[in-house]
Amino acid sequence: MIALLLFTTAAFSQAPRRLITATTSGSWTSASTWTTTGSPTTPGNNDSVVIAQGVSVNISGNGITLPLTNSVLDIFGTLVFNEPAGSGKTNDLNITTTTALPVALIRLSGTATITKGTDGNGTGNINVVVNGGSTQIKYSTNGVAGVPPGQTAGPTITGPAFAQNTTGNPQYFTTGSAASLPVLISLFKASNTGTNITLNWTSQQETNSRFYIIEKSANGSNWQEIGTVAAAGFSGMATNYQFSDDKAAEVNYYRIKMVDNDGKYSYTTTLTVRSQNRAVNVSLFPNPTSSSVNISIGQGLAQQGFTIHVMNHNGQVLARRQILDGTSALSFDVSGYKSGTYTVEIIFANGVRDTHKLVVIR
Repeated sequence: MIALLLFTTAAFSQAPRRLITATTSGSWTSASTWTTTGSPTTPGNNDSVVIAQGVSVNISGNGITLPLTNSVLDIFGTLVFNEPAGSGKTNDLNITTTTALPVALIRLSGTATITKGTDGNGTGNINVVVNGGSTQIKYSTNGVAGVPPGQTAGPTITGPAFAQNTTGNPQYFTTGSAASLPVLISLFKASNTGTNITLNWTSQQETNSRFYIIEKSANGSNWQEIGTVAAAGFSGMATNYQFSDDKAAEVNYYRIKMVDNDGKYSYTTTLTVRSQNRAVNVSLFPNPTSSSVNISIGQGLAQQGFTIHVMNHNGQVLARRQILDGTSALSFDVSGYKSGTYTVEIIFANGVRDTHKLVVIR
């Protein structure tokens, strides 16, 4: 799985994409080839276009251009380009995108192909235009010279493979093990809602995705799973997800592990979130310290019981103390600790975790 994480709220296409599927082998321009709702009855702008497994769709004509804007094409069957008669003529599928965000515009599953059919001494191309820029050839029935290793431009492409709207490297179709179809994350953010922290993320497109694992850390190094959200599996349009953490500490670190059906996974980057409305009343003093640190805990919280961990920067627990008798003030001897920054974690009986930084000086 290739995860593309983009920190922007801009979407690839503002309107929801319509799904149109080739369920019968035939011509791209024939309505009988496609199953969809609404109009047009053949692929149009802002569509999620799918060629089903076992279905062959051909692009034929005497020098035609099929335009699509802000659409994506997922191929599980076969796309065939029949060359027009006469050199210098092309049958082109042109995909225009109005965003410079990296988006996999054409994706092939492991059994899919794009190939050349009738040899008419012309050319069949898949072209991409980004934001009104120059035309980029992604596929040609005549192939392209000088294509880098791990990429291909034809005349036959076999999945898994995908082509993005990039004008740089990779400019053509990425193939092989590097071409596991991507999950494209266009938004990952967190917001405080009282004592809860809500995570929101948006996948711009996904194929073969299974689920998302939400992981949390008190120090940014040691992670634990706090929840799982089922993935869409296959989607050519934006899908929104949400998860709420009701055990927020003072400082919280979050990341999402994206897992596909093959067991492959990748991570988002890490969000650091400070809880705004904490019902936790804990203080450490003196801080910095060279000998001992006093920890004071509000009476209401102390009555429910708690456990304190003192950890180094690697997350190793150096000291642990469990309090069950309502004690609200205690002291830790840190005279044997080296100079540096340590983490004090208080875990209350209700599951709330509160973390503080402790600085030891020598």
